[in-house]
Amino acid sequence: MRYGKLESEIKLYTAESGDVGSSDTIQDLHLTEVSKWRDPKTSLVALLQTVPDKSNTLIVIETTAKGIGGEFYDRWQMAKNGESNYIPIFLSWLIDDEYTLKFRDQEDKDKLINSIDEIEEGLLASGATLEHLNWRRKIGLPDKCGNDVDQFRQEYPSNDVEAFIASGSPVFDANKCYTNFTQASRFNPLRGNLEQVDDKKVVFRQSERGYVQIFDESLLNEQEIKKMRCIDLPMEQM
Repeated sequence: MRYGKLESEIKLYTAESGDVGSSDTIQDLHLTEVSKWRDPKTSLVALLQTVPDKSNTLIVIETTAKGIGGEFYDRWQMAKNGESNYIPIFLSWLIDDEYTLKFRDQEDKDKLINSIDEIEEGLLASGATLEHLNWRRKIGLPDKCGNDVDQFRQEYPSNDVEAFIASGSPVFDANKCYTNFTQASRFNPLRGNLEQVDDKKVVFRQSERGYVQIFDESLLNEQEIKKMRCIDLPMEQM
């Protein structure tokens, strides 16, 4: 779409083409649903070169989460840790009044109040209103997500940690993982990656961008954390 008098144009690309946009110069670049691209690394590298490092330019990378790991997850963690020039912005479903539902009457409201579960208690602590919970119960969970709690957390996360943990195809129960993670904040974790050495041993190697965080004080001596680079973990502890 070209605007002759403004000497400007709007272009639409598909990420399926891989090495896309490499011959263009773009001032405002909006990349949507990056985590769902077939080859996000190749497409991102090509597209990001098209935007000059000058004022009055903009790059927006937006997407729903799709599990821990991958190109978008890595770039999000870098932005959160101040390791890039991108500004991390998370938008919770709780900020939008569209996801609220008024109660039919006081009896309807009291029924919800008297049956709030552990997950809903967590949402209230995160800033949800009773009207948010009402929408979640009557529309969000049954109609939008087929009563799949993990699917709801993926599509309507209340924070970025929940978004990445709940999405993807985790081996372990996502609800328990999220609960354990939020309760472990008392201990400063050691971050790194797990590498299997042989059939009997896994090695934890420290890395600031690792996908694994160890909170268990029985595995770590907090006073020795700064000295540690790797830990041998017997398979039965995994």
